[in-house]
Amino acid sequence: MATEMESAVAQPGALRIVREARARYVRRALDDLDFYRFVQSSTRSGQITQAEVARELRITQGGLSKGVNKTPAVVEGFSGASPYEIAQRYAAGDIDRTQLVEELTRWKYPPRPLTDGPYDDLLFLPEGSFEDVGQAFDEGLIDMETYDEIAEKHVVVTLGEDTASLSRNARSA
Repeated sequence: MATEMESAVAQPGALRIVREARARYVRRALDDLDFYRFVQSSTRSGQITQAEVARELRITQGGLSKGVNKTPAVVEGFSGASPYEIAQRYAAGDIDRTQLVEELTRWKYPPRPLTDGPYDDLLFLPEGSFEDVGQAFDEGLIDMETYDEIAEKHVVVTLGEDTASLSRNARSA
């Protein structure tokens, strides 16, 4: 089944161009994360100060500090700080599909909050929730087959109980 992007791009070779453009667009966001993480690591190790980096790059120290402070650390054992970032790294070509599926299958997704009524759109979803995977699909970072495989391997249970143990029990059944 063709995606909206594939349907909209009918000329030969255009789909390849769109995929390359998406990878380069995603690469820009990842380069920012990598830059701020590099500065954070370098300044924490005492090799240089943020003020020195800012002065040498001719940027404001306040702006640099703000970027460093808002950049989350990569989760140990994963290639990103969130499921969405992992999908970005896949779309940019940093990791292959096998690694993407493996990491997003074992990610510890927080339970989805529940409401007493039909107003689920008003929920504030926790960072790193399974909705990150849905967003990655919606933005074309992963395809439907990949989304389905991740969802099948990691059963997301949205009960008010321990989601992690329920997911493990559902997968082992």
